[in-house]
Amino acid sequence: MNKIPSSLFAIVGYLIFIASAYGQEVGSTAPYAQRMKQAAKEAGISVNRCKNRRMHSEFKSHVQFATCVNQAIDIAYERAGYLYPDLTAAMNAKRLDIAQRIDKKQITESQGNEEFSAFSAQMSKEEIVRDKTRKSPPQPSQ
Repeated sequence: MNKIPSSLFAIVGYLIFIASAYGQEVGSTAPYAQRMKQAAKEAGISVNRCKNRRMHSEFKSHVQFATCVNQAIDIAYERAGYLYPDLTAAMNAKRLDIAQRIDKKQITESQGNEEFSAFSAQMSKEEIVRDKTRKSPPQPSQ
């Protein structure tokens, strides 16, 4: 397998996508915003662990790396009570689909990065639309 670039699937872009709505919330609730900030931090740490494992050749495919990243993101944002788990699931599914096509040599890594960036932008727009139409601010879950 070729070396997987650290930008694969715009991981940092994804974390920024998740963090983008925190200032966009209608009547922002500090506890939710704090939980999301913490989730972004935790996901970033876990994604870095995935990158380190990749650098040490623990992953034999792009799919293995994408799976590690998806799990890291799922755990962090589920624990934090992210309001749109369907968007997270869609992003994870897209990341995995792209990784499968790269492994099968149907697309290049560069094409995969471009495709994921475009999809991420769509999901970010959807998140903003949802936040603007929310009738009440997110409530803390305890």
